[in-house]
Amino acid sequence: MKNKIKIFLTIMALSTSLGIFNTLGQVIPRDTAVRIGKLSNGLTYYIRHNTIPKNQADFYIAQKVGSVLEEENQRGLAHFLEHMAFNGTKHFPGNMLITELEKKGIKFGANINAYTGYDETVYKLTNIPLNRPGILDTALIILHDWSGFILNNDKDIDEERGVIREEWRTRSSSYLRVQENQILPKLFEGTPYANRLPIGLMEVVNNFKPQELKNYYKKWYRPDLQGIVVVGDFDVDEVEAKLKHVFSDIPKPSNPTSRKYFTIPDNKQPIIAITSDPEIRNTSAVVYWKLDTVEASKKESQQYFKIMLINRIVSNMLNERFAEMARENKATNSLSAIMGNYSVSSRPAWNLNIDAPNNDLKTALRTGLQECERMRRFGFSKNEFEYSIKDFNLTHNESQYYDRKNRNTFEYSREYVGQFLNGDISPTPEWRYLMTRSILNELSVDTLNFYAKKYIQDRNMAFEILYPVKEGLLLPSKSDIIKIWEEVKQTRLKPWIKDEKSNDLTTLKIPARGKVIKTEKNIAPFGFTKWSLSNGIEVWFKKTGYDEPSVYIYGFKAGGYSTVVMDDLPSAMAYTNIASLSTFEGINGRAQVQSKLDKNFESITGNGTILHPKILFQNIYLKMTKFKNEQEAFGNWKHKQQERNQSRSVNPQTVYADTLVSIMSNHHPRALSLNNPKVLDKVDYERINRLHEEHFGNANGFTFIMSGNLNEDSVKVLAEIWLGGLPSTNKLGKILDHRIYPPQGIVKRHFNKKMETPQSSITIGYTGEIPYTAENSVLMSISSEILKMIFTETIREQEGGSYGVGVSGELMKHPTERFLFQVNFDTDPNPIKKKKLIDIVYRELKMIMDKGPDQEKVEKVKQNLLKDYRESISKKDAKYWNGYQGAILFYGVDWITGYDKIISSITPEMIRSFTKDIFNQGNLIEVVMDPETK
Repeated sequence: MKNKIKIFLTIMALSTSLGIFNTLGQVIPRDTAVRIGKLSNGLTYYIRHNTIPKNQADFYIAQKVGSVLEEENQRGLAHFLEHMAFNGTKHFPGNMLITELEKKGIKFGANINAYTGYDETVYKLTNIPLNRPGILDTALIILHDWSGFILNNDKDIDEERGVIREEWRTRSSSYLRVQENQILPKLFEGTPYANRLPIGLMEVVNNFKPQELKNYYKKWYRPDLQGIVVVGDFDVDEVEAKLKHVFSDIPKPSNPTSRKYFTIPDNKQPIIAITSDPEIRNTSAVVYWKLDTVEASKKESQQYFKIMLINRIVSNMLNERFAEMARENKATNSLSAIMGNYSVSSRPAWNLNIDAPNNDLKTALRTGLQECERMRRFGFSKNEFEYSIKDFNLTHNESQYYDRKNRNTFEYSREYVGQFLNGDISPTPEWRYLMTRSILNELSVDTLNFYAKKYIQDRNMAFEILYPVKEGLLLPSKSDIIKIWEEVKQTRLKPWIKDEKSNDLTTLKIPARGKVIKTEKNIAPFGFTKWSLSNGIEVWFKKTGYDEPSVYIYGFKAGGYSTVVMDDLPSAMAYTNIASLSTFEGINGRAQVQSKLDKNFESITGNGTILHPKILFQNIYLKMTKFKNEQEAFGNWKHKQQERNQSRSVNPQTVYADTLVSIMSNHHPRALSLNNPKVLDKVDYERINRLHEEHFGNANGFTFIMSGNLNEDSVKVLAEIWLGGLPSTNKLGKILDHRIYPPQGIVKRHFNKKMETPQSSITIGYTGEIPYTAENSVLMSISSEILKMIFTETIREQEGGSYGVGVSGELMKHPTERFLFQVNFDTDPNPIKKKKLIDIVYRELKMIMDKGPDQEKVEKVKQNLLKDYRESISKKDAKYWNGYQGAILFYGVDWITGYDKIISSITPEMIRSFTKDIFNQGNLIEVVMDPETK
């Protein structure tokens, strides 16, 4: 009640002071907390102070330059230039930029990165620790160098060609191929978007002259097309002064080439792109209705804010219809709608996304178009409207406003980058909340339907259709697609009737209240209170004191599907998917709860709001005591899964993943997969229902962890009623060890698979036993990161052999303490080159076992882990406390107390000894997938 009064008083005060409800014709007031300026050379900047996370900042430079500006003989240069930004700049020659930042715990990839789009290129330094001397100045100088002082040395350019080739090879999925060759040329005929994929043409990448890249750089990287975004825990005046000083030496361009923005033309007749590829697994389609492009100046109006809000609500309402159709099995296809963009362009468009089961596109397309046509003719009902408005206000507007002080720096950074590139406006959270609330209060169903009916038109329509290559499967013609749309428009339709269901909460009877039989307070190390309930449940609760709208709860019990008999195992493995179909009415987004079964545990996860904690507890009670009859939805799910299984074999990467899983489990009879059609056939709804009763019908042995800004006595009462009232028996859960472990000894499996883009996929893995301790976890993390750095230097940079080498190490607690260490990468299938790269992996693994790593690399990784540690403990919200208390109860490990001391204590000799222990247990798995030879 106190929170409701607080929000009400705030609303009244702000409403009076701002006076924003008189007209929607006014300009959106900018958030004055962000300082926006422009230097004399044309460079724009955005600076904001934000303390989450503390002592950290994000630094971005956004360029209004992307692949769409390339000439035909430059295709790929925009993306290539992005790579060169990390290969030497004025103040950081060679790889000094990455090396110097890594010494400060700033990790390449995670904290140092960039991307190239069609219309923009964005570079970023994120989560930069400001407690390191001079780091703020260093970050600004890096942005300065990226703006106009990338060296582009000829030797570095030539060495980077191999990395780009391998990136192209890794990213050449079936969708990318049809997008490049079949979809974009049709959707964007006559515009540069038709053939300007950012990755470019390998013919250009392999053969362009270095001077061509330098000319492109000089032409387009200039301050009038650049925006700097700096957000973090600093003094804004100081940062602004530093920024002006650092960027003052960049001259204003004289007679610059005009940055052209390309218009996507209207079309009277539908544009239809019908495509196919041997590695496409399922038939799908996207239908676009292009809308008018909004000028940047109009995005500043409050009317634009209103229309964007209505667009979101309309999308939500139509998707709710699609969800209801899926629940009631009225459509076996998957449908979704969103107000987005026209494919890869920035032109706005209404998007209808369709997945067609059994490759029956005609039926799926007809169903989706029919619902869009129904919306165009009749709009939405008053009941749908009222439900959606209430849901949107509760789940989005109120929670976002209540959580406004907890916004992460990353959110602000992304927002201002978008503001610079797209002309969007960022109002204050208070204004956004009040305006949204005002619009929702005044909005009528007739006004909403006015806009909803405008989206679906005959003009500016386009179809993007993807088919697998399959024997006997005939692709439709363009006339077939047009005919379906014309028939839909002539179909006699009725208004949508919302299925009015009973409210599960109003019919829920209060159970016999349990009792707290023991209370333990302020339990070390985190100060939780533990209540032992009379039915065998333990509840751990901590009042956070953190000003946030959400509360989180997690419950678990030992057992999972390790305890089920073989005949029930397929159904147990499907349980989590089917349980997600079981939803309760009357929750209205105020609480979300999911029950799960995994290998070793059954669990309940839930989240709600501090305004409605009772609903969260009620939902948990319902979820554990009632398995709603969703047999039709189950049949729909199983049908879709069966179709996916039929097409898995055409995709090389799914075949590779399935092979790895099978080998890693040593082909154990209980290591089943729902991707196997024979296993899926045995999934039975009645068995799932029975398994729910067996695993969740007995609450004895469940442990619940809950955190939030709630009164402890109130939570205790709710726990006694809704958790203490759960049925229980004397049977406790336990994990059964079926010894589903990787094979012992050396196992090598090399196989061939037909693929459209030839590449070799390689995994080298080590397995064995190891104690599950905090120190071993740190040693595994540091060892993995050091080897990733080594393989980046050798395999990626020196050899140009792979776009990236993945290195991962994992410790497992249950059912026994073990580890899995893997190195994986994709590369050119050339046998000589492939063998050389595999030899490098084994050579470097032996080197670290024999001599240990360089001290410098150890320090770099340690600094990054310490940075991550400080960041993780800076926001002590409900998720934080639940996670770390859960780790103690689940794994028996405290990841907070003294964790930084463990990191700091690690030496190269400890790494050498640790890697020797894990790599010398004699268990090696090497799996290589090569393309079939013709």
